[in-house]
Amino acid sequence: MGINQIKRCPKCNAIYETNHYMGIPSKNNQLQYGSPVRICPHCKALFRDDNYHEIAVDGIRNADKSIISPRGIFLIVIAVIVIIMYYNKDQGISFGVGALFFTTSSN
Repeated sequence: MGINQIKRCPKCNAIYETNHYMGIPSKNNQLQYGSPVRICPHCKALFRDDNYHEIAVDGIRNADKSIISPRGIFLIVIAVIVIIMYYNKDQGISFGVGALFFTTSSN
């Protein structure tokens, strides 16, 4: 069971965003990163959404600094593979994971 948070434009009262939370979210868990200045898609009014925080102004919360996404891990692994293949380029193109880590150089 979760909670839906519906955000409405302060001028025309139209819904501009819906968030779903599992359980009861604390105020700290509702913070999102981005520009706090919002434009209503219905009436085009400018207003401020206090749940959004600008990284350049407010910085990143300590709780969010320790999170490593699966995408970040994937990019790090790809970068390591590319670096290994670059330094092994004199030995020819090697295929497979075993070839990346268990190559021997003949001098």
